[in-house]
Amino acid sequence: MKLYINSEHLNQPTNDITVHFHETLIGYKHIRLFECKLYNSWYNITKENNILTFTMTGKKEPSIKVIEPGNYNVETLSQAIGRIKFINFKRMHATGKTLLILDEKYKVDFTSPKNYAKMLGFEEKVYEKTQISQNRANFLPVSEYVVHCDIIDTQDYINGKRCDYLQILTLQDTNEICEQVTYSYPNSIPVPIKHIPLNSIKIWITDQNGNNIDFHGYPITYQLELL
Repeated sequence: MKLYINSEHLNQPTNDITVHFHETLIGYKHIRLFECKLYNSWYNITKENNILTFTMTGKKEPSIKVIEPGNYNVETLSQAIGRIKFINFKRMHATGKTLLILDEKYKVDFTSPKNYAKMLGFEEKVYEKTQISQNRANFLPVSEYVVHCDIIDTQDYINGKRCDYLQILTLQDTNEICEQVTYSYPNSIPVPIKHIPLNSIKIWITDQNGNNIDFHGYPITYQLELL
């Protein structure tokens, strides 16, 4: 039995979808995921890390630039702070690090609360000149999508641990959150399900650490098969 699930058509929260069957399903022993379509619409800058604090030489009071929460890369982050022409960030493609371009009259304070130094690869300290980050930039807090399903038999052990997931999707990075990504698994392995009559199915996605992901309303579609 093939199942096509679309969060938008069901008018349900993107990442918490429950489908109720018109008739109870019996006799099925496995489920598999053929395809999943989604958007990298989670935010890497939130209200917890969206403030840039800087000071001009000779001034005691610091200035701040608040960034609107969103999914950023180095280029779009620089655009967001674009009005501050004396501070800029550029990606060092060969190393994955970030170049901070700083006017000699200014300094950036990455010790201030809610900064995004770690995402850019910088340490939390004050910077007074142009320089390259100590570490690689990491704009991708999500590296894997883990697709979970409530009808999977969690007694089936994988690597000594109970599992309730259909598939692990390795992140396909995009430049814009509005770009849809397709994960296709035509030869996916069927996963055992609970031996009970099926009245509904719930499906959701977490990141590689088991944290729920907020896709901010962008739709997700699944193509599944019960066997």
